[in-house]
Amino acid sequence: DPAIRSAASIMTMEAMASGTIGDHDRQINLYERLTRKSPDNPSLWNSLGNALKTVGRIDEAVSAVRRAIEVRPTYGAGYWSLANFKSFKFASSDIELMTRALAKKPDADDARHLHFALGKAYEDQKEFEASFRHYAAGNAIRASEGGRGSKPVTGFVNRAIEVLTPELFARNASFGCQDEGPIFVVGMHRSGSTLIEQILASHPLVEGTTELATMNLIRHRLRREAKARGKDYWQAFTELKAADFQQVGDEYLARTAPFRRTDRPYFVDKMPGNWLNLALIRFSLPKAIIIDARRHPLACGFSNFKQNYASGVTYSS
Repeated sequence: DPAIRSAASIMTMEAMASGTIGDHDRQINLYERLTRKSPDNPSLWNSLGNALKTVGRIDEAVSAVRRAIEVRPTYGAGYWSLANFKSFKFASSDIELMTRALAKKPDADDARHLHFALGKAYEDQKEFEASFRHYAAGNAIRASEGGRGSKPVTGFVNRAIEVLTPELFARNASFGCQDEGPIFVVGMHRSGSTLIEQILASHPLVEGTTELATMNLIRHRLRREAKARGKDYWQAFTELKAADFQQVGDEYLARTAPFRRTDRPYFVDKMPGNWLNLALIRFSLPKAIIIDARRHPLACGFSNFKQNYASGVTYSS
């Protein structure tokens, strides 16, 4: 039905889906149409700006995000988008506008974005005390919203250490899908995974994709199935057979296929959190390449502290 397809909510979902699978021209076209329909919606202008940034149309991206801020001067997400362009430098007038916006006591979401953007703005001006103060304020808001999430991961890792014995690896050595295509880049956020992907994708046989959630989704499914049988994930993991790991490998390749835009034989999955899935990857895709991205702990930790994540990564605050 064309009427349903042209509804703003449907067009927005289609734009988001287009971006997810890498069809950014379609994504940009949809957001441009949406901003014409709703020119006073700052989130649409912000989304358009971020899509334009992805394809390297930086000047147009900055203009779109500035339009979002013009529509709503306290729109913190717009200022953070500009800060997250990395190469963008705020002017003194921008700092004054952000400071005024904070003085109006915006809601927590706008305030968090504004503090992180001011942190970047003052850092670029080498006013490091002011910069750190705003980064800390933004992280305090993040911590109050979601808390710190280390304990669930600790329990998962402790069980992995118990279960993943040399004997288990030896027993499953010949299992899984034998496809050589996937290249997993894992590690901490802000450890350099994007740079590694860019280097790899410059090779004519390697395609860069994005942070694919596929292996996480498969692990969550296996965990639900284990829970339904009264077992924890790792207990059920040890009971998986050759056919099970073959199925997981085949499923991964099938579910990542829509994200492929070329016929290059290798592709990069740069989801940093796939370190949680390394055993599943090794047993289901034994010929996949795994790259563990490492960075100096202080540099990596402080880079996480400065990053205003949309969701998850609760340890960063």
